[in-house]
Amino acid sequence: MALALTIALVVVLVVVRLLIPPVPGLLKLGLERWGKRSTVILCAISVIGAGVLVILISKR
Repeated sequence: MALALTIALVVVLVVVRLLIPPVPGLLKLGLERWGKRSTVILCAISVIGAGVLVILISKR
């Protein structure tokens, strides 16, 4: 379980780090390319996917 929490923490920190400077253009690029709604949906899918991965790893 500790491994799963560590993986989840790392994923959250990476996502937060990509959304704040020095890479603020990453979110802006997504908004320009796909629009606000699609960007939010894609971010949600990636967070849910990371959660599923953590659950699968913790069950093994």
